[in-house]
Amino acid sequence: MSAVFHIALTILIAMAGGQLFKKLNIPTPMLTGSIVAVALSTLLFPGLTYFPADLKALVQICSGAVIGSRVSRKELREMRAILLPAAMLLVCLIAFNMVCAIGMYHAGLRDVPTAMFASAPGGISDMTIMAPDFGADPLYVAVIQFCPLLFVNTVFPGLILFIGRRKLYPGPVREIQSMRESALAAGDGRIAPLGLTALLAVCGGLLFRRLGVPAGAVLGAVVGVALTNVRYDAAYIPSPVKYGAQIGIGCYVGVQMTRQSLVILQEAALPVLILILASLIYTYLCAMLLYRFTSFDFTTCMLMCSPGGLNEMYIVADDLGADAPKVAVMHSIRILCIVAFFYHIIPVLEAILQ
Repeated sequence: MSAVFHIALTILIAMAGGQLFKKLNIPTPMLTGSIVAVALSTLLFPGLTYFPADLKALVQICSGAVIGSRVSRKELREMRAILLPAAMLLVCLIAFNMVCAIGMYHAGLRDVPTAMFASAPGGISDMTIMAPDFGADPLYVAVIQFCPLLFVNTVFPGLILFIGRRKLYPGPVREIQSMRESALAAGDGRIAPLGLTALLAVCGGLLFRRLGVPAGAVLGAVVGVALTNVRYDAAYIPSPVKYGAQIGIGCYVGVQMTRQSLVILQEAALPVLILILASLIYTYLCAMLLYRFTSFDFTTCMLMCSPGGLNEMYIVADDLGADAPKVAVMHSIRILCIVAFFYHIIPVLEAILQ
């Protein structure tokens, strides 16, 4: 059967999973359901599912367009408020990553670079792509990263809602300062043409990807669409684009879980368990730190600190009503910092541990 047939079948499986989870009232149903459905299909019926890298880039551009459409002039002016939490989060990130890498290395993971990238809270696609440049094993990185990613997208939204409803954090309750309201409410009613928005998203995504920028397709589309919000009050993104991006992410992540991945997971079971438990503790403690020293609500703080990728965390933030643009900016900064600092951290850890 042709590749087109397998791609179409994979998308249909993802849509069915999303609709099922939506009926079950599971948080972020389209993303979570599509990941679970495609992953199970990939494991049970090898060769049935297929999702090429070129389509992944298109999905990333769509996600970036959705993110960029939410970055208004007001939001750009308020980005100053993210400087302090970004600096705090960077320190916590480096400390967490090094502690996890040391623990996973001693638990049996093959080398320090692989341990660093496998435990880096930057998302499966970006960490896997960058891993070979640092001497890490991309297959091990992808498989181990898949586990916390699956946990974050399936369990984490419900856990965040539970913490919020039970008020399991110190300090007063703060209203979520989301940007769900339309930018037109405070503007003069100008909407960027859909054709222009799509063109800038595609051009920005392809340009950043061509330049080798980490998460370039997403970040380039964000920049391209956000630029339209400097000229206009809002960029119009149809709702199907948002849901299509979620389905696409579910397809891409789900097809990673092959039977070969299960063999690697069996070998790396202890490091994976360490990573998931450490990610839970890190996210909660780091979120409390941000909540203490910023004006953000606790849901936004949790999502800023969570170990998922940029695309996934933006979608979860948007569905939970958090301040999604700030979450996206924080995760973008995190990816760039990983690139900047890992070249210096990995040789130091190798000298200490080996």
